[in-house]
Amino acid sequence: EALSELNSQIIQAAAQRGEAQARANSIRQALSTDGNVDSSSDVLSSQLIQRLREQQVALRRQASELSVTYLPSHPKMIAVQSEVRDLDRQLKSEALKIVKGLEEQARIAQTREATLRASLNAAKATASESNLDDVKLRELEREAAANREILEALLNRYTDANARSSLDAQPGMARIIQRAMVPSTPSFPRIGPTMLLALAG
Repeated sequence: EALSELNSQIIQAAAQRGEAQARANSIRQALSTDGNVDSSSDVLSSQLIQRLREQQVALRRQASELSVTYLPSHPKMIAVQSEVRDLDRQLKSEALKIVKGLEEQARIAQTREATLRASLNAAKATASESNLDDVKLRELEREAAANREILEALLNRYTDANARSSLDAQPGMARIIQRAMVPSTPSFPRIGPTMLLALAG
């Protein structure tokens, strides 16, 4: 989500940069061709330029009216034309100020775009490292689980072996009821019955 937000901000900053630069280029182009910047909304929104334009229109109308009566070399015509040229210079100067302001906006947007791109790259690198850490962690967890199973198996085998060893070491569960006496005569064969059988035979 953070990466998506940064990407959206980069797109917005790039759009602002492109728009401001395009508006500045449009005004520069108009100034370099016919000097007419009336089509620019940025120029038309300036109250100072609007007043200068009104004065320019009035002076040009005055010059047109004077031209009916006076020659171009007449002092009145020269004075009016001088004022018109001065107003033209002022209009161009103010228009260039607007251009510089738009270009400054474009530079600010470009700087912001670069900063956001650096932040995006850093966030991507962090996310990549985090993913690698997750993979390593899962691998270590699997290894630990396998080692735990081996250890438990070894402990079970040791416990079983130890239990059998303990049983073998213990004496049998036997109890002496009465001690056996060694007989004075053999129980078999019996001498008496054997002799009688021999004589009878």
